[in-house]
Amino acid sequence: MRVVLFFCFFTFSLSAQMDSVLTIQELVKLVKEQHPVSMQNTLRQKSADLKLDAAQGAFDPKLESNFNGKNFDDKNYFQIFDAGLTVPTKFGPRIVADYSRNTGDFLNPENFLPDNGLASAGIELPLLQGLLMDTNRAKLAKAKIDREAISQVNQLTENALLIEALSEYLKWSRDFEIFELIRQNTFLAQNRLSFVRIGFEQGDRPAMDTIEISVNLKKRKSKLATQQAKVSGQSQKMLNFIWSQQVNESNQLLPQKLDVSWFNSDSILVTSLWEDMVQRHPKTQQLNFKLEQLDIDRSLAKEFLKPKLDLKYNPLISASQDDLVIATDQAKYGVSFSMPIFLRKGRAENQLVKIQQEDTFLEMQKITRDLETKLTAFYVAQGDLINAINQKEEAISFAEQLVSLETEKFELGESSLFVLNSRETNLLSLQMERVYLVYELLSWKMFTLLSLNQKLT
Repeated sequence: MRVVLFFCFFTFSLSAQMDSVLTIQELVKLVKEQHPVSMQNTLRQKSADLKLDAAQGAFDPKLESNFNGKNFDDKNYFQIFDAGLTVPTKFGPRIVADYSRNTGDFLNPENFLPDNGLASAGIELPLLQGLLMDTNRAKLAKAKIDREAISQVNQLTENALLIEALSEYLKWSRDFEIFELIRQNTFLAQNRLSFVRIGFEQGDRPAMDTIEISVNLKKRKSKLATQQAKVSGQSQKMLNFIWSQQVNESNQLLPQKLDVSWFNSDSILVTSLWEDMVQRHPKTQQLNFKLEQLDIDRSLAKEFLKPKLDLKYNPLISASQDDLVIATDQAKYGVSFSMPIFLRKGRAENQLVKIQQEDTFLEMQKITRDLETKLTAFYVAQGDLINAINQKEEAISFAEQLVSLETEKFELGESSLFVLNSRETNLLSLQMERVYLVYELLSWKMFTLLSLNQKLT
């Protein structure tokens, strides 16, 4: 009897045999390429790029125009036309240019202009607040950081997804391997029943032996059915991580057999690399990006503590029949000043940013300690688990020898069925314990590697 998992798709080729093995490498590839969470990571990156474009849009040159007129009683009272171009810069000042042409019989004297109109070009400069930082520049700088930081967010999301998927895969492989052990154990009991029945028919075995082996076989079949249910349930859970539009119900999948060599953990056993590993971790990088953004917020908050003093100077340009004339002694200019009396907004925002920075520093310390603890715990646990696995394998070797010897004695009539069943049960128990130890070691390695953003191989 074989337990198989029917998957609805494959993007990779499978062997032509009845049962195909889904390897860990294939699972990781499928999750990265097909899972909706991976698709969301791609969308998140595109969204960050678009937000950066939107922030850069605040510095796009802007054209604007305005026209007002009045005609009444067959008279042209006035026609006022203004057009301008504003070019914001990423270092503070704004370059401005405009053109005005006004006509009419009842034009307000302040709107009188030459017949060809009047143009001007100049600069608007913040002298205090807004000189070093303003809202648009802050948004642009933070959007650039967000675009870089989003890769760290995506990496954390992908790692969390892989931890979930591989955890279920390891359970599936563990349960299936135990199922195979129980199936082999049941097969031995089935063969032994035939052997005992022949002995009973020939008068070499008592009837009690046939009853005892029948009961033992029923128990093993029941245990096998229970384990089969576990494998089937775990198979269904694996479907949560396999996505595709292509349907292929003719393929049957089995997991790889657990192997202690999976997941190369050499990189995290070198203690001299731990500090660099922690510093390059996505969570650490994410907090570093957050601190950079908070520095920008603090710079902006400091600007709000300054008075607002803006200077505007635009030399006039008049058009003649031959050329354009820039009048250096004629210009439109202005100065504006404003300042809140209590500066409560600026002071409050500045203090708020300081609190957020302190909170982020504390979070950084917490994350660093958490990562260092995981490294230390794995460093200790791996050695203990490998030692336990080696000891269990030695015990299994001795138990196999005992079963082999006890089987020979039983076939020669020198041992009882009860003793042989006990030997086999003990061997099965040791084999299952080894499987659980290997599963625990692999789970530790996989979780630690992905938690620390290290490669699995």
